[in-house]
Amino acid sequence: MQSALLEAMAEHQVSVGRETFPLPPLFLVMATQNPIEQEGTYPLPEAQLDRFLLHVRVDYPDEAAETAILHLVRREADLLTQAAPPPLRLTPEEIFAARREILQIFMAEPVERYLVGLVMATREARGELGTWLEYGSSPRGTSALDQCARALAWLSAGTT
Repeated sequence: MQSALLEAMAEHQVSVGRETFPLPPLFLVMATQNPIEQEGTYPLPEAQLDRFLLHVRVDYPDEAAETAILHLVRREADLLTQAAPPPLRLTPEEIFAARREILQIFMAEPVERYLVGLVMATREARGELGTWLEYGSSPRGTSALDQCARALAWLSAGTT
C-alpha cells in the first residue's frame, strides 16, 4: 500500500502486479495511520513524510463532540437513503485554471524571505525544541508554504 501511495505521488500512476494504471491529471492523495493497529504496515521514513502537505493528529472527541458526530452520521445516513448524489460543482478544467491563476499571483520578496526563514528556523531549532521537532523541514516545505500562501491569497481575493 505504501509503495502504491508513493508511486502515485511521484509518478502519477499506480501499479498492481504487472499492470500499470495512469492516474488522471487531477488526483489527490490522502493517507491515514492508525496508531493502534499497525500489523503489516510500517511508518514512513522521515524522508518520505515531508512529501505530505499536512500532518494532523486527531485525538478522541469529548462527550459533546461524540454526541454531535452520532447525530451527524444519523442525518447523513437518512439523507443518503432519500436523495440522489449532488452534482459536481467544479470540473477538472476549472480546477486547473484556478491552479494557473494561483501560480500567477505575485509574491513580494519580503514574504518569500519570511517563508524561507520559517523553514530555516525548523532546521536550526531541532535540538532546542526537543520532542517538538525531530527533523527540520526539507525544501518541499518551502514549496508547500509558497503554494498555500498563494492559494489563500487567491481564495481571499475571490471572497471580497
